[in-house]
Formats: sequence, C-alpha cells, structure tokens
Amino acid sequence: QFTALSPDAEAAIRAGFAHRVCSRGELLLRPGEVASHAYFIETGALRVYADVNAEEIVMWLGLPNSMVVSLVSFINRTPSAEYV
Repeated sequence: QFTALSPDAEAAIRAGFAHRVCSRGELLLRPGEVASHAYFIETGALRVYADVNAEEIVMWLGLPNSMVVSLVSFINRTPSAEYV
C-alpha cells in the first residue's frame, strides 16, 4: 500500500537526485571502483554484470521504473566486483 507524500517530503527526496542521460554501452561503474550512485531508470535498461573466466555473467537487469546499484559496493563503500 502506498501513501501520498507531503510536498515537503517530495521536495526533500527530489533534492537527492540528479538527472543523467547515458549513452548505449556507457559504463557507469567498473570493477575496482567504489559505487557512489544508485540509478533510477526512466527509459531504457541497465545491466549489472561480472567478467567470470572471460565470460560476461549478467547478475541484474534494470528496466524502466526500477533502480540499479552495485549494492555491496554502495553500502559497504568497498570496491565493486561488477560493471554497471
């Protein structure tokens, strides 16, 4: 169940976001980098994948109206093991 946000709450949430347009194939995060952003997808798709024995293994596919992040890296502030 959802509830309506007050105008002040909505403004506070929106202040934490920045709009970014990405190009197809653009890497937003590489292994070894620390994730400092979570991405909300308006259009298009993002994938989180790892290189395992020279093979790309897709771990997460983000579609419109969903969020993508290298979660362990973002929360723990540790180097990512995956690409976004």
